[in-house]
Amino acid sequence: MNLRYVYILLIIFLPFSCKKKTQEAELQATVDEYVGDDSEENEYTDGQVDIPVVYSYWLKGNIGGYECRMYLDIDSTSVSGSYSYLNKKGDMRLEGTYNDYELNMTEFQNEIPTGNFRGKFDLMKGIATGTWTSADEKRSLPFEIRNYYGANYQEYKFKTDLQTEVDLDNEYESMKVTTLFVYDKTGKKLLAELGGFESQPLKSTYRLTLRDFNFDGYQDIALMEFIPSYGPDKFLFWLYKPETEDYKQTDILDDVYTLPEINYEDSTTVTTTIWHNRIHTQTYKFNGSKWILKDSSSEDEDGGE
Repeated sequence: MNLRYVYILLIIFLPFSCKKKTQEAELQATVDEYVGDDSEENEYTDGQVDIPVVYSYWLKGNIGGYECRMYLDIDSTSVSGSYSYLNKKGDMRLEGTYNDYELNMTEFQNEIPTGNFRGKFDLMKGIATGTWTSADEKRSLPFEIRNYYGANYQEYKFKTDLQTEVDLDNEYESMKVTTLFVYDKTGKKLLAELGGFESQPLKSTYRLTLRDFNFDGYQDIALMEFIPSYGPDKFLFWLYKPETEDYKQTDILDDVYTLPEINYEDSTTVTTTIWHNRIHTQTYKFNGSKWILKDSSSEDEDGGE
């Protein structure tokens, strides 16, 4: 073949080859992030994959003798939440870190730092203790915050059988989970295998949320099942059973459908769905055994009824 034509073909096809290799590398990196490199030692069992967990806490207690309520989300080592004093209006936002039982948070009023919490969070006792200090460090008060219902917090580690398929031609990645593995806090003893379901998360939604869904003080499990053609996302739920120290899949949130942001003061949650250019709002209340619909309304996206 004439060398001139060889050079022309190389100029035409080489960029496409390089681009595809780059795409393959990027997609494979996404898989490796969860599955791990085969050369690395798997901490637990082959074929099981770590899953991130967000822990939610509903607490009550006092700061220098002043009664308060506090809600916290702990995602890895990051803490976010809010608290308020009893019989006083207005929540104060909290932001900070949690590492090896050490709790370090800053409070904000109107986005201005006004104080700091420093202490320890004993999960087995369900109690956080320490010192609150004003932002100007002129005032300090002891605090003690505990599980609202007096329960402790179970300490488990979780893995899944995450299965990932990558379509390199269409630059698409699909994820599937059919089993959730529950280990003790050391990550060495397998306590339970939760199966009989299929979850299809995205990379951005591959995580568990541990939150109390039935007001007994124990953290239950939520896992996204799939993303429907219109929101909100569909979730699966398991309730914690303290008498047997395991989890059981539940239907008490079937009507709620999605992951609820719970108002623990009045046992309600509000969900919003946008369908055919209308905003549908539903209010659910826990009746002691199941979440039931209490109120529903809808309006146009532009605010009309």
